[in-house]
Amino acid sequence: MQDTAFHGIIISFQEHWANINTDETLMDFLSLPGNGSVELAGYVLKRYRELFRKPLEISEMSLAVEILVHAYLDRFSQNAPSIRNVLPKHVSEPILRIAEKVHERTEIINCGEKSVDNNRFVFDGLAPFHPLIFAALGKLA
Repeated sequence: MQDTAFHGIIISFQEHWANINTDETLMDFLSLPGNGSVELAGYVLKRYRELFRKPLEISEMSLAVEILVHAYLDRFSQNAPSIRNVLPKHVSEPILRIAEKVHERTEIINCGEKSVDNNRFVFDGLAPFHPLIFAALGKLA
């Protein structure tokens, strides 16, 4: 099931998963005043419950942090080619290969429950530090 009702952000739902497209619509929303990642996480959790008649077993803060980490890593990976202008080729090329791999993994934010998502523990572990993450990103959170 695909949903674009929340500010035009493309969200796909399957049992145990919510997938969010990392595109300009998402990035524009995150740059608005307020804490868009928490608003989006709340919407995803609410919509999942409506669709599947059960909760998505991800905390709101874990989901919000996951959205931010993936979105800004994706943005970094997209802008990485500009380092060619400031770093020698032998340094920039390995970085660009890593950036390409990062982009492949962040183009769509795959948010799964712990039982199906092998990196859920990363975002669950970062969730208690959400105030620091939000403060560091300022209005971009």
